Amino acid sequence: MLELDGYEGPIDLLLALAREQKVDLGRISILSLADQYLAFISRQRTLRLEVAADYLVMAAWL
Repeated sequence: MLELDGYEGPIDLLLALAREQKVDLGRISILSLADQYLAFISRQRTLRLEVAADYLVMAAWL
């Protein structure tokens, strides 16, 4: 669950909203997004490779 200025919710929903241009990415701090993404990855020590790859693609698209 992301908690950012301008958005609060799951990262996959943020990606879907961004692709449909239903969220203003200019209002979202990329630094905060990256920090929360890295914190999530570090908490998931046993993260499957395919899940990690999916999250990496989402982060790159955003």
